[in-house]
Amino acid sequence: EEAAAAIIAIADASMAHAVRHVSVERGFDPRDFSLVAFGGAGPLHAASVAAQLGVASVLVPPAPGVLCAMGVLAKDVQRDSSRTRLAIEGRDDLAAVAAEVFAELEAEAIEAFDRGGYPRDGLLIGRSIDMRYLGQNHELAIDTATGPCDLAWLQRVRASFHTAHRKLYGYAPEDKPVELVTFRLRVCHRLPPLAPAAPRAGRTGALLAADQRSVWFEGLGFTSVPIHGRDALMEGDRLQGPVIVEQMDATTVVPPGFELRVDAAGNMILRETQGAAR
Repeated sequence: EEAAAAIIAIADASMAHAVRHVSVERGFDPRDFSLVAFGGAGPLHAASVAAQLGVASVLVPPAPGVLCAMGVLAKDVQRDSSRTRLAIEGRDDLAAVAAEVFAELEAEAIEAFDRGGYPRDGLLIGRSIDMRYLGQNHELAIDTATGPCDLAWLQRVRASFHTAHRKLYGYAPEDKPVELVTFRLRVCHRLPPLAPAAPRAGRTGALLAADQRSVWFEGLGFTSVPIHGRDALMEGDRLQGPVIVEQMDATTVVPPGFELRVDAAGNMILRETQGAAR
């Protein structure tokens, strides 16, 4: 049991490290956010990962195991394209190069949407450019406005790059020439939102555990834990850990020191009730 728990602890630590990589290392404090647990295994590890990060709450959607598949159905139709063409300030006309490349990318994208039968007047276009200072070997992606690529446009792009570089690295050598490296285009056709699922029939009577099982927790060893079926949970239900919630596509572990409540949308919200100072 200790070996198995150690394996899980390593997995939890790896996940917490990955979250830090996309948050702390980019200037965001995980404590300012909620952790969304999705996938078949997400709710199994989420409470432990949240505790390691100091995240205040975990949100487990009604169908976490198929959340990505639902996202495919709900996502707008989108086409991303890019083209690398190096343009150096002082050597090339940056605005002219950008105008030429974006025109090529937009023509290709609109043709693709025409073939798919999507009306042109419903398309949303976004642009960005990977930029760097002359002599650097890494770029920053800078969002740019659509419309004519003229001198005023270029000045705004250059100013946005200086600001982004200063925010990320703490300095911006604005006297150095900039390079435009890769031009990116995102064209999107908005789809109507998915209709929310009809609410399930309410439970009659008190919430009762479907089963009782002996479960091993670090620091406790084996302890008797109530097992609940997700379908039995209703808005306003609260459960104190340790408790396990089972459903067809995922298993949610609520460890000791955590509380679970169900919100109006059917999400399970996990919050740490002990060790909050950590």
